[in-house]
Parts: sequence; C-alpha cells; structure tokens
Amino acid sequence: MSLLSKWVAAAALLAACSSIDPATTLTAPAPKKVTYRPGVTSYLSSSHRLVEQGTGSRAQGDSIVLRYRFTTVVTEADTALSVSFVIDTVLSATARNILQHEIDRATGAVYSARISPTGHLEDFELADHASPLLQELAARSADFFPTLPEDGLLPTLTWVDTTEVQRDQGGARFKIRSVTTYRSGEWNALDSGVALPVDWERTYHVEGTGNQFGQQFTLRGKGTALGRSLFASDGRYLGYVSQDDLVAELLLETLGTATPMKQRQIDTLKILR
Repeated sequence: MSLLSKWVAAAALLAACSSIDPATTLTAPAPKKVTYRPGVTSYLSSSHRLVEQGTGSRAQGDSIVLRYRFTTVVTEADTALSVSFVIDTVLSATARNILQHEIDRATGAVYSARISPTGHLEDFELADHASPLLQELAARSADFFPTLPEDGLLPTLTWVDTTEVQRDQGGARFKIRSVTTYRSGEWNALDSGVALPVDWERTYHVEGTGNQFGQQFTLRGKGTALGRSLFASDGRYLGYVSQDDLVAELLLETLGTATPMKQRQIDTLKILR
C-alpha cells in the first residue's frame, strides 16, 4: 500500500471510529458564554503521523502512532488560572527514536503553565528536555487549548488568532508562525448534555535547525490544518478531531543536498471524565 493510500485509510478509520460531530441542534435557550474555568478533566489522545521523505524510487516512509491518557488540572492562581498536564499512561508510542524506558519514564510527567481566559499558555514549564517522547508530549500540551474570543465563546462567532512560537523537539529548534480562523456553530444536544462545536482552519510556516543521527539539518516548510473542537457549557473542553498536512524541504548541511518531505498527522481527543 502506498503512503498516500495509508493516509487516506488512516483518515477514514479515525473519522469512523472517533467522530465527535454533534447530533441535534437545541431549540431551548442556549447556555451562557463559555470561558476556561477551574476543574479536573481526563482525556485519551490518539495521533497517527505519516512521513514521506524523498521522491520516486528513493522515497522513504514512516508511520508514527502515539496514544496516551492524561489529566488537566486547572486551578485559580491569584488573578489568573494555572494548568497542569499530568501524563497518566502512554498506551502506544511507535517511533524509531523512542525507547521503552522513555515510555516508562513518561508516566507521571507534569507540564505546568498559566492559562489566560482565551486559552493562551504563559511560563510553560517542561519536565524533561532530553527525551524525544517527553518533548513531543510537551509540545502537544503547549498547543492543547484552542484560542477563545476575549469576551467568551458564543454561538455563530468568527475570530482569528495569529501566533509565533518556538519549539524544541526531536533534537531541533523550530519557529512556527500560524494564522487560525475559528467559527463557532450552534449549541447541540449530546447524550451527556450540550456542546458547542468550533470549526477551525490554520495555515502556518515552519523553519528550524537541528541534528539527526549526527547530521546537521535545516527544515523549511508550510502547512495547513483543519479540525472541529467541542466545548461544554461549563467551560470543559470535550475533545476534537483534526488533520494537519505539512510540505517541507530538509537540507543536510554536510552533504549540501535538499530532500522534499511530506507529513500528514491525524489526531483525535476524547474526554474520559
């Protein structure tokens, strides 16, 4: 099966198994606006990343799966909120640079930050800089909360968030500039209550340098992403589905060669309790 076929199959499987589309639009009065609030919530995160480097007969592909359970603890701290991400257990981590002892060490890892009412994290603290797995979990935690409007989330709103962040990941340091457009729908009825869907689209540029198997490299690329997130009326983040596509060029400095790279990542997040 070609890598593109695997991408399509993975997308179909995750869409079928992990759909979080709301079912029924409410006719009753909608709940009040949504903001992030104190609380403890547990989640299951599933990610499937497919990477292809090179072209033609020299193309090489890799499939990376990451599934883990974690808990967010949001508390009041002075005039703001603080959040801790606690890794409960890593169920699966398939990547050539991730070893079993790193999976074992990840259990109990904690990442902490202050969170603004709109979802931006400040003073983000990492538990470990050396482990590729912990770097991956840290990056996912840092990007966890969708950005909400300053006055709170209500139905049928459109807003735009522009960010520039730096990430240390996989032996490299990247700068990512992104523009995300959010659109909220109507309150919908679910078995567990009501939910407000937020659809979003993102364009971004990434550039960075690092070391891979002793080779210095530079990476430049651009990508697009889209997804749907769900929010409860009490401010809980209920989960999401998303797809992210990156097209980039990998330059190995010692060889002076540039290799094209494609990456597709499909993610689902489900609330457990």
